[in-house]
Amino acid sequence: MRQWWLVIGFWLWALTGFAAGMEVVSFAPVDDIDARQTQVRDNRGELCALVKVQIPLNGVVFEGSMVFRVENRNGEYWVWLPRQAREFTVKHSHLTPLTYVFPQKLLSGTSYRMQVEVPESIVLLDYQSSLSGKSESPVWLTVQYGCDFARQHSWGILFGQRFGAWGYMVDFRSNFASPPDDLGMVADEQGLVDGVRPFYNGRMRSCLLTASAGLVFDCLTGRYQQSMCAVYAGVGYGGYRQWWGTYSGQWVKYGPACVQSVSTSLGWIGAYRGFTASLGVRSFGFRYVEMELGLGYTWKARQRSVGPKNEKKRKVDQ
Repeated sequence: MRQWWLVIGFWLWALTGFAAGMEVVSFAPVDDIDARQTQVRDNRGELCALVKVQIPLNGVVFEGSMVFRVENRNGEYWVWLPRQAREFTVKHSHLTPLTYVFPQKLLSGTSYRMQVEVPESIVLLDYQSSLSGKSESPVWLTVQYGCDFARQHSWGILFGQRFGAWGYMVDFRSNFASPPDDLGMVADEQGLVDGVRPFYNGRMRSCLLTASAGLVFDCLTGRYQQSMCAVYAGVGYGGYRQWWGTYSGQWVKYGPACVQSVSTSLGWIGAYRGFTASLGVRSFGFRYVEMELGLGYTWKARQRSVGPKNEKKRKVDQ
């Protein structure tokens, strides 16, 4: 049960850290006549209130049943809403949506300024995307090779995707060996079975199977789409079992080497122009340790236009 609490605790921490969000730092009326000069009226014929949103990103979307009209004015988003509006939602492809409740009642024909802060890594990624006119989230896949101190080998795959500086990874690993028929015999640390030492022939077999998932942080802060220098940390569940052969043709499970536990992994992932390599270490309950090496490729994914030239006026009726 304690192991499952560790897994649950890790994922609660992961969800909290990975969900980069927007933060409203100020909202106040503005002493100008833009709301009256534009003459944007709602379905009742009344002048709309104008909320000027300052946020250093392209491709921001404003949603809500009361959002009447949105325009991009030189990097500042002008959002017209009727006076009875109470909230709207701000969305961006790299961030968690923000639903903002206005701290005061909106007045017809009145302008307001709203300042929104976002993580610096997201601003850098958005700037690079705006230069190319596309939003890209690199995806990588590597084939993994593992080896422990007893020179037992395993193979697996590591898949991941990055959104700005942060990303996720999932992996699977096995030595693809089937367990032998051990007839229920288990040896202790001295190799004894019920106080008797079998005649071992020096042969050994092992079985490894594990899967995990975790977070990735790019030290280049997402500046380059197909280049990366990142660290990763993952947690999952798996097991390792080991058997020793005897001259009688039987197999004895070596109990001290067997472990079924939460697995943890820590490592580095690097990519240059698509070519990707990884190096890491994995442990089961800090009893079984394995070194990992992977080679693969990183490619661009999820492309879509978000550049300033593609920014269009959006009108949403009530």
